[in-house]
Amino acid sequence: MGDDQRKGSVFRSMAILKLLARHQGGMKLKDIASELSLPSSSVHRLLQTLVQTSLAERGDGQVYRAGPDLYHLAWIMRAQFDLVNLSRPFLERLWRAWGETAVLAAYNPASRKATIVDAIVTAHPLRHTMEVGMELELPWGSIGKCILAFLSDEDVRAVIAHASVGPLSGLPLPPRKLILEELEKIRHDRCAVYYDQHNDVAGVSAPVFLPNKEVVGSIGITMPSVRHGRHDFDEVAAAVRDAAIELTDLVEFSSNV
Repeated sequence: MGDDQRKGSVFRSMAILKLLARHQGGMKLKDIASELSLPSSSVHRLLQTLVQTSLAERGDGQVYRAGPDLYHLAWIMRAQFDLVNLSRPFLERLWRAWGETAVLAAYNPASRKATIVDAIVTAHPLRHTMEVGMELELPWGSIGKCILAFLSDEDVRAVIAHASVGPLSGLPLPPRKLILEELEKIRHDRCAVYYDQHNDVAGVSAPVFLPNKEVVGSIGITMPSVRHGRHDFDEVAAAVRDAAIELTDLVEFSSNV
């Protein structure tokens, strides 16, 4: 470890977690301290914090191993990477059927935002830019709203409380009561439909889940609102919802292989 790494408890905790991740059978406290060239008292204090947060757990004696929350975070990361590969056929199917931009977004629990992780762009010259890596706030548009609808009440409150103005409209969020009513409808329909004529954007997205029913992202179609009338949005919504359900099933299947 470098000198600056030795000074901060965050860096020290990360180093401990990396060790525990590599030694699935666990490590004794004294071995962790020796490996990292740290005092046993410091390692013990950091381990207690990691155990309290379920990132580590203590076995018999002074043996520590990776905790359930560390495995959970690892599963979320793996699922998001796998999601890109698993979803490609579904994106291509939506793109071929409707000729509009097909988008896959992954949810980031740490920032409570969504990130575009894959997109097949429409051939139409009139289009919206949807670049891989683009970060989206959840309260705006179908891509984020269909994720927001399936988060915990605590996360929903936090997202609403920290939301900025709309990226296209520049307007603040509508009243909280209206937002919650819309989220309830999205939960009922299992998809979010968005149409904003003033800012020329429309879209349909549906949530994708992990095997534990935790939302991991969304898949959908986006387009300029001027082309909204060219499509039967009930059919678009049904196709997007079916793609999300099939992708969720595939994610669950792949996790059991």
